[in-house]
Amino acid sequence: MKKIICAVLTLIIIACAFTACDIKIPLIKEETTEESTTESTTAAPDFDAWGRSYSDYLLSVIGGNANLAGYCYEVEDSRFLIEDLDADGVPELLISGGGQDASKVDIHFFDGYETRYAGSSGTKGSISFVEGAGLIYTYEVLDTQETHTVDFYDGGTVKQLWQGITVASDKDLVPVDCTKDYDEGEVEFFTSDAETPASAEDYRKEFTLNVPKETETAGRNGHPLTEENAVAVKTGADFSDEIKDDKDSKGYSEVLPLGEAAAAYKKLLNEKVLSETGENPGFGFADIDGDGEPELFISQGESETSAVEIYGFDGENAVLLCTSGSLGATGINPDEGIIAGEYKSKQSSSAIVYKLEDGSCTAVWNGETLTGDDSDTEYISDGETVSEEEYREAYDGYFSDVIEIGRDAHALTEAEITSVLG
Repeated sequence: MKKIICAVLTLIIIACAFTACDIKIPLIKEETTEESTTESTTAAPDFDAWGRSYSDYLLSVIGGNANLAGYCYEVEDSRFLIEDLDADGVPELLISGGGQDASKVDIHFFDGYETRYAGSSGTKGSISFVEGAGLIYTYEVLDTQETHTVDFYDGGTVKQLWQGITVASDKDLVPVDCTKDYDEGEVEFFTSDAETPASAEDYRKEFTLNVPKETETAGRNGHPLTEENAVAVKTGADFSDEIKDDKDSKGYSEVLPLGEAAAAYKKLLNEKVLSETGENPGFGFADIDGDGEPELFISQGESETSAVEIYGFDGENAVLLCTSGSLGATGINPDEGIIAGEYKSKQSSSAIVYKLEDGSCTAVWNGETLTGDDSDTEYISDGETVSEEEYREAYDGYFSDVIEIGRDAHALTEAEITSVLG
């Protein structure tokens, strides 16, 4: 009997022990979960951490991962900038995916916890924005249609505020001047989502009210998307704008001017639109001397005597540095700061080489060949007659490594000037 009682008591003690464990374990789990939830939801946002977050994000897309918009960048053709679009003290990350007409700029922001995607705006890989106001202006031309778009970045999204579209009956009417009176049917004006045309007067009022007068350009003038630059966002180190294997089919990459330089070049170009009479004149930008500041080149056209004008910025104005080449083209060597142009005819050729240094051009070599009626050729180097071998050695020393500029230029029109420089 005693054995039976002991066995029963033993079973009761074991059952109580299991019951106690069943009670305690859920209590411990519930307490731990509650503490963890409280900690994760009450952590304060750290807006000073934007550099680390942007850096990690850039390294991710450089590594081939899709961006927050859902596609992968062509890294070798991409640029990025850090700009405070809305002047809230936390800058935005702008990434330009390329310079094609359809390319836009992806706008990212930091919400205190992570990098997020706000939207895209712009064209040809650039946006024009009103500094500190969150306004973004885009101008696009497609054949006879012009589109003016004004977006607003509100710190988290990109919203369209206004859009104006003009459709001209003839390409010669582009760009459309909304202050001008047109004959019936020459130009139709549309605003925002309207399906029927507006009057020129109503369009003009809305255009004047909505389109900003002065903007800054950002996008293609940014820093190359490299691991070095991505890390620099976090560490505060200087960015490297050296372009490595990042040249287009022309052999160089166009870098756009900023600020006062952009305004001075734009003013000059608009004046040139009215004065240039050559066939198919054009313009573009290239960093000829490798100092990080682009020079402006203007191709006078495609006739035999048309050359290329090279301009620099002296801190206030665009100044002519030299005129070089023919047929609307010349050569440059950005590694050496060389501008090498040549003019050829049936019986002669002349070549002149300039060195661009410290904001001025200096002629460093002149060459000339003269072929007489007897087919004998005279070779002249820096004013002295030399052998053909000596001439070729001097000529090749400058011309063998030059890249052609001029014929690949943007069309010299008001519409294209606005599209490139804002």
